[in-house]
Amino acid sequence: LQTDLNDAILEAEAALIVREDSGEIVYATPALEQMFVYLCKGELSIEGRTVEDLLPMNKREIHRDVHRPAYRANPQPRAMGCGQVLEGQRKDGSLFPVAVMLRGRIISGVRCVVATVMNMTGWVPAVYINGPSKP
Repeated sequence: LQTDLNDAILEAEAALIVREDSGEIVYATPALEQMFVYLCKGELSIEGRTVEDLLPMNKREIHRDVHRPAYRANPQPRAMGCGQVLEGQRKDGSLFPVAVMLRGRIISGVRCVVATVMNMTGWVPAVYINGPSKP
């Protein structure tokens, strides 16, 4: 049963990411590779990068300096960015809508955040991403 559960997690469409308090990604499932076009293991790995590498450039500083410290101060399970359209940035720079759930957790004595990330392309109406169409 444990092997089947592990396989199900690794094959899930949602990406599972674990980052340390520093923001460094220490674990990512293969779904992350597909979503963000990084490799989960090896030379071009997402592991060892910061979670900000997955955000649009204009959101990285505020995430690092404001949002991460705020979550660290109150690490309750929650959806990220309620009421907003969140975007992820692929390695090639293209953006796509995401939904993110957060949960603080101590793993092997290290304070971490476990995030579940879903690609919301096809779920989020284009008007929210691109703005209203011009006549």
